[in-house]
Amino acid sequence: MIPSHRFQFLLNRHAGTPGLVVLPDSGYRRAREEITAWPGYAPTPLVPLPDVAQAARVAAVHFKDEGGRFGLGSFKALGGAYAVLRLLQTELAKRGVANAASSA
Repeated sequence: MIPSHRFQFLLNRHAGTPGLVVLPDSGYRRAREEITAWPGYAPTPLVPLPDVAQAARVAAVHFKDEGGRFGLGSFKALGGAYAVLRLLQTELAKRGVANAASSA
């Protein structure tokens, strides 16, 4: 059992706002296709936390364990690596060597 804790649920007031797009579908698809093609890619495991769910009075809580992702320990670092890749691909394309930056 986990120690008593007061849980607070927060609502994202901006979710679903018309015209507010963080990442367009095309950008998401391009990133997903690229990253899932990298050697060593595997889906991130979700670890159930039933005691936390019970304490929060919700059906389920899962922890997304990013500890083993490419040895980075965080999905945030993965985004940075992808951003650098995209910058390199763009620069190489300007120089006529776009295919050299492909992971495939």
